[in-house]
Amino acid sequence: MIERGKKFDVGIQSPSGYVINVQTGAVNADVSLLGMTAKLEATDLGDGKPWSRKVEDGSITVGGLPARAVPYEGTGIRTRVVVARGRDTDFVFMFIAPPGAFDGLVAVFDRVLESFRPAAAEVAVTKGAAAGARVSAPGTRLMVHPKRRPLLVGKGDDAFRLRPQGR
Repeated sequence: MIERGKKFDVGIQSPSGYVINVQTGAVNADVSLLGMTAKLEATDLGDGKPWSRKVEDGSITVGGLPARAVPYEGTGIRTRVVVARGRDTDFVFMFIAPPGAFDGLVAVFDRVLESFRPAAAEVAVTKGAAAGARVSAPGTRLMVHPKRRPLLVGKGDDAFRLRPQGR
């Protein structure tokens, strides 16, 4: 985990072959969610870059926040990018896996997204289930609070725990 001021970067590399990256930063109101994915595409999509093709693009909700989900394909890699916007924080979630293993492993990423709960101040309107998604894997949670470090806890073969450095 890397902390840079109010920005957090968390990377998880599983022995199963997937990588999950979570990045946060202050909201940039000048760039829409669509613009955020366009910035990623400018550096990673095209000839000689990791992604050769955007598969689709759609709006979703993650933890009660508006988000966009965009899967990409490349040579030897499939990636699913989800960008979400809170009141004060932009969140970028990335799942990366080999093409042959992607479909069997992406459920881990889905559980991370389903368990994501931003700090209450990040969610503009919190009414019932709109405040977050259903948790399909009890014991798996991703909590992000603007004044605390993220903590991710899992169970089973894909269990992992992130602790603040130096503790």
